[in-house]
Amino acid sequence: MGITVYMYFKNGNQTLMKNENIEERLHSIIGKSTEEGLQNQFKELIKTVCTSIKAVNSEYASAVFVISSNGNGYSLQKGSSNIFNDIVSQELKLAEKLSSDNESQIFRQNEHSSCFDELLKNSNWTGSECIIGSKIVYKDFPIGFILVYTDHFSKIQKRDQKIIRYYGDFITMGMSKIDKIETLLTDSYYHTHITNLYKSIDMYSKEEEVYEAVESLCHRFFTYDKLSITFLSDEETAQIKCSDGITDDINVGEEYKIRDSLHGRVLLRDECIRTNNWKEHYSETHRFNTESDKNYTFSSVLITPVYLKERVRGTIGLERLTSKPFDDNDQKLIELLSSTLGYILTWLNEFKKIHRSSIHDGLTGVLNRKAFDERVIEEANRAGRTGQSLVIIIFDLDKFKRINDTYGHPYGDYVIKQTAQLLKNSVRNIDVVARYGGEEFIVLLVDTDKIKSQHVAERMVKNIAEFDFNYNNIQVRMTISAGMADFPLDSNQVVSLIETADEAMYASKKQGGNLVSMPPPKTLSESD
Repeated sequence: MGITVYMYFKNGNQTLMKNENIEERLHSIIGKSTEEGLQNQFKELIKTVCTSIKAVNSEYASAVFVISSNGNGYSLQKGSSNIFNDIVSQELKLAEKLSSDNESQIFRQNEHSSCFDELLKNSNWTGSECIIGSKIVYKDFPIGFILVYTDHFSKIQKRDQKIIRYYGDFITMGMSKIDKIETLLTDSYYHTHITNLYKSIDMYSKEEEVYEAVESLCHRFFTYDKLSITFLSDEETAQIKCSDGITDDINVGEEYKIRDSLHGRVLLRDECIRTNNWKEHYSETHRFNTESDKNYTFSSVLITPVYLKERVRGTIGLERLTSKPFDDNDQKLIELLSSTLGYILTWLNEFKKIHRSSIHDGLTGVLNRKAFDERVIEEANRAGRTGQSLVIIIFDLDKFKRINDTYGHPYGDYVIKQTAQLLKNSVRNIDVVARYGGEEFIVLLVDTDKIKSQHVAERMVKNIAEFDFNYNNIQVRMTISAGMADFPLDSNQVVSLIETADEAMYASKKQGGNLVSMPPPKTLSESD
């Protein structure tokens, strides 16, 4: 994957336009020193993007380029491979094409050879090399783009183009957030702790861990009797996600109606509340609900909105039983924390979506081959430690080619999708179903052996044979062949286990299909 950020400014006729204010802001964000706060956040932003795209496809190579301080070209900031040149010209034609299009684009080496020569050190091109690109915007100017490079176009899946466009938007959003946060970082003490918050969270962090980290900072920064972090459950209800201090008024997991509540007012009106006597200054009848105000009389309140994708979706609230007011510095800091929390949760949520997309087959929604291969290794290691068995079943639709040839690929896609659903509906939630090839599926049955699982496999084959495939008023019947293998009975190595199940599946094919086969029993010498 090649991630390249190019900084350039162009007006309508594509001539270079000098914008010193934007250029100055960009260099304050990107800069040269990664120890400075803004530059460090930019570095973490790009690192997140690089790591995320690597998770999409480990065979992609990545790099980040930024306009050089003298404006004569673009210098390499970060790369996952040494195949990228350190400096490229600002006149790169590929950059011009991306800056004029809101969608991501695909570039083939045999059609854009000069761009590939300038970007990459490789000179032995085959013509099959490929790049996906998408622009990045800063303050309404197209200032750069992401590139994802692979050595063969066949390695790019349909979803990747959409994913790369998202990452361009993600960097755009991230730079905007850094801009806003910069205005709040006036104290090095707070600055250091906010930067550490970013560093403590990675893309696999759970939301609860993020809330706990924010709670810890609030405990350090503020004096309060109650802290609450809430997020909308739906358009009328919010839920407490984190609570500190007094918790028996309303606690984590409890919900409240946002209408007529003080915290709900922030969500409904997109406003910050800061008062030393909320009952006197606001018309709302309760803080959360009537129960929350029965045993305590809170007076001083500071509540700020949390934005996810520029929309108010949550709040951070600080409350005191006394009328001691929260000051300007308190408000600035809670706004900084709210902005930070919203930013972190946004990219966590988006990464989860992309991660789900990267591990699932785009047509059927079940796991793809790469994800299954990783999962089966995990399960085999677990089974080996606990002394349990597991079973691999490989399925392959019989005579599937005739479907595509007779009724076309849309009908074939329908059959593939329906088959995946039938297989998935036939196993437990703890079991794993994946698409392993064109019309081939693989199933992992956990904590069982092939004797116990034989009836499960036979039922799955029967379900396929008895199902009426009906698409566009065309009805067909299908059969499927299956082969089973037992870990560790047939093999305690994942690769050979899958090969054994595959051989058993082909044994079913040779007998006419529509049945389940098992590998022959091992001889004494094989067992040894």
